Amino acid sequence: NGTETVAQPLPDGTYSLHGLKWFISATDSDVALTLARILAADGQVEQGSKGLSLFYLKVRDAEGKLNKIETHRLKDKLGTRQLPTAELFLDGAKALRISAEGQGVATIAHMLTISRIHNAIGAVAFMRR
Repeated sequence: NGTETVAQPLPDGTYSLHGLKWFISATDSDVALTLARILAADGQVEQGSKGLSLFYLKVRDAEGKLNKIETHRLKDKLGTRQLPTAELFLDGAKALRISAEGQGVATIAHMLTISRIHNAIGAVAFMRR
């Protein structure tokens, strides 16, 4: 698994996310869900899908500034104008963990299934026109 983004626990119960996200869809959204590995007190992370937790990330902070998120580049792909896809660097972005620790893949899988069904219905409806 290629997820190298790490989540450092903060005293207030939130996490500070650090790392490169190389394929982010809908970069113009207000919030995002992202997978990251929680950094243990000894500086280690658990490898594999069991080490991934799911986080809720607001793109902008309370002042309206980007939440320590930097856009590296937009992907050159079909549909970029309608659904921007980019590489983003998280440099201390504050986030909330919304899955049980190590259960990020299982948690996000439900959302992906719903998205796939929605896309299939949309494609069939468009063809019907």
